[in-house]
Amino acid sequence: MIPETRMTEQQSEKLQAISKEFPKTGRAFRMVQSLDTMYRCERYEDGKVVFNKLISWLRRSRLEPMKQVANTLKKYKYQNSFVFLSPTHKRNRRGH
Repeated sequence: MIPETRMTEQQSEKLQAISKEFPKTGRAFRMVQSLDTMYRCERYEDGKVVFNKLISWLRRSRLEPMKQVANTLKKYKYQNSFVFLSPTHKRNRRGH
């Protein structure tokens, strides 16, 4: 998955065209991009805010697979939080 900030103009245009033709797919793609945003957070507090907003968005969506993802993420919330506490988190981020 290419973060929106790193997409070329051509990739961005392609995403817009796909989103227009397949709105559910476009919405799901943006939701997954939000998950990437969460994992790019350097501080636990920032990640927690993004995580809670993402869970809320996923649960309110009319996309059943995304609701299932929300339930899974919420179920393993405690384990996901360790990503932000890991001393190697910053180092691993720089590699991407």
